[in-house]
Amino acid sequence: MYINDLILTPVINKYVNIVNWISLSSLLNFKIYKNIITIKKLVIGEMRKMGKNVLMISWEYPPRITGGLGVASKGLAVALTKLGNSVFMLLPKLTGKEEEIPGIHLIDFKKTRHLLSEDEIQELAVKTSKFKYYAEQISTYGQFGETPSSFFLKVSSAWHDLLKNISHKLILKEDFLTGNYSNRVYDEINIFATWAAMISKKLDFDIIHAHDWMTYKAGLAIAKISKKPVICHVHSTEFDRSGDKVNQYVFDIENNAFHSANMNIAVSEFTKNILIRRYSVQPDKIKTVHNGVDFTQVIEEPSYKQKSKKITGISKKRKIAPKDKIVTFVGRITFQKGPDYFVRAAKKVIEEIPNTRFVMAGTGDMYYRIIDMAAGMGMGSYFHYTGFLKNEGVIKLYNISDLYIMPSVSEPFGITPLEAMLHKVPVIISKQSGVSEIIQNAIKVDFWDINQIANSIIYVLKNPKIYKKMLEEGYTEAQKINWITPAEKVNSIYGEVLR
Repeated sequence: MYINDLILTPVINKYVNIVNWISLSSLLNFKIYKNIITIKKLVIGEMRKMGKNVLMISWEYPPRITGGLGVASKGLAVALTKLGNSVFMLLPKLTGKEEEIPGIHLIDFKKTRHLLSEDEIQELAVKTSKFKYYAEQISTYGQFGETPSSFFLKVSSAWHDLLKNISHKLILKEDFLTGNYSNRVYDEINIFATWAAMISKKLDFDIIHAHDWMTYKAGLAIAKISKKPVICHVHSTEFDRSGDKVNQYVFDIENNAFHSANMNIAVSEFTKNILIRRYSVQPDKIKTVHNGVDFTQVIEEPSYKQKSKKITGISKKRKIAPKDKIVTFVGRITFQKGPDYFVRAAKKVIEEIPNTRFVMAGTGDMYYRIIDMAAGMGMGSYFHYTGFLKNEGVIKLYNISDLYIMPSVSEPFGITPLEAMLHKVPVIISKQSGVSEIIQNAIKVDFWDINQIANSIIYVLKNPKIYKKMLEEGYTEAQKINWITPAEKVNSIYGEVLR
């Protein structure tokens, strides 16, 4: 879809849904509106009264995800369209397998590359460190007897040729913008911000909505040239990810964005307090909007459907480890998620309930350390590691799990407990999380209290009545949590900021 189409199509899509007002077909037949420009202006004008064009920016989008950011970005975007808004979603890279949803228009670098001018291509190229390698081919020394003016002309000509020859070479590379979290991520953030600002000039939008630190530079760059308000949606902070040993580069990006934005949206009161305490953001510049969960993503695999949800006493009937209890951890295996507390608690549980197995789904910088830790504590045969699982794999895991644990050290929100509850799995969660603010049918523990975590696991697994109560009431509670409520709050914030 071309940019001109991107400007008009979402507006027409929403216009078609205006109930019994006037059909687009009859509008097109009016003789007074003879050209598409006039029609577009009329349609846009009418739609501005009923919905907004939101320029949303994210680093992830399903099916390409590494955590909860992509899931949350999509969930909110879908709900916003149901409220009459259109969403332009800027992303570094699409897979081509994304779900097509009316009102959401996914735009990545590759899709818009042909719209960039020669100057814009060159500007993007010099943002990458790869350019430095090529630039070093130009000698900064003149030859003996060469005049300053002739040397300047020679270097200028060489520089121009360099720009022309290698800009396209770099831009056409598949890894120019990957959206990964590799050692090139700082390069990519700068490239992405520059590209986003360029493409935003070709789009018609009312407000900018940037999700997490990787997109804040892009959001502020667009706001600067468009003069449109920008909202920073805070899904996590550098203090959540790194504790007190923050990455100064990331902290500076966040700090600048939080103070420059027209408004910040925190995914929990827990996160809002971090913004106030650690970043000195004024409370009236932060709105709390808890995440939702997409119930349509709950799928019971046929092979588990009849087996995983019937409870006899306390054990689920299943083909996999039918006589054992399966306790599950799903998430990145990093400091923030508290995987080491999960392992230490497991030791005490095994001493009390020897037929318990522990499954850890995810990857991260602590992955091999956790494997060594469990083995060193004599629990190697009790632990199972799946690595990163896609959505279907996570669903299968929920469907064979007896209990879900989220021992996060600092969890801004935490969608996975809600997903587990929707799959009828009782949950034990850290008090140091946003999700603990909105659910009641869960056992809440301090992440550092190994005895409390272990005793809670033992208590649930040894008490069928408690287990059944948590399963049923947790399932009912989670079903009431959706993305429409958060979207309504965000829509209200848009209105407030745009006034």
